Amino acid sequence: MWKGRFLDASAHWSSQGMGRIRPLGDEVLTFPRGPDIVFLKDVFCPWPGEREEGIRPAGYRFRGYKLGEKNIPTLMYSTDYLDVEETIVAVEDENGSFLRRNIDFKLNKSPNQRGSFHLRIRDVPPEEIRDDGICIYEDGLQVRLSDSKHSTAIRPMYTVPEKWETWLRIPVSEDETSVTIEYHWGRQNR
Repeated sequence: MWKGRFLDASAHWSSQGMGRIRPLGDEVLTFPRGPDIVFLKDVFCPWPGEREEGIRPAGYRFRGYKLGEKNIPTLMYSTDYLDVEETIVAVEDENGSFLRRNIDFKLNKSPNQRGSFHLRIRDVPPEEIRDDGICIYEDGLQVRLSDSKHSTAIRPMYTVPEKWETWLRIPVSEDETSVTIEYHWGRQNR
């Protein structure tokens, strides 16, 4: 995630797809590799998938995309238990620019076991969690739920010794569940 100019894809245009595509903008923020959304029997289970390699679990399937307003794509994919539609929109308002991530979840098969669905927000803990639930990270990223109809809460989770991450528990039911997350850059947004 970054602000400013788009991508430098020249390595792929001028050769046989070799080289790295890099953002041309600034304030680049990276997120963990691997799956964002998983079902865990309990919060002490390790996050599935090989994070370092970016390998997704076997049940993940890309289902295509659809174009919405202003030709903004909504990505569609599924996990072993969920159908997911996700749209990321750049928003500009009086406080600056930010990204709004809308995620719709629908149960496609019951896990038939105790546990819950989780969305990994970051692979680092927040520096501060404000009373209104906004998480602020050391690099200045501010993450907030702009729609919490389903009483979701962002919280840091301890996963392995000396390793904290930020997870969001998703209360998925037979009906569609929606979560909207806003990503604001910089400490000036505090």
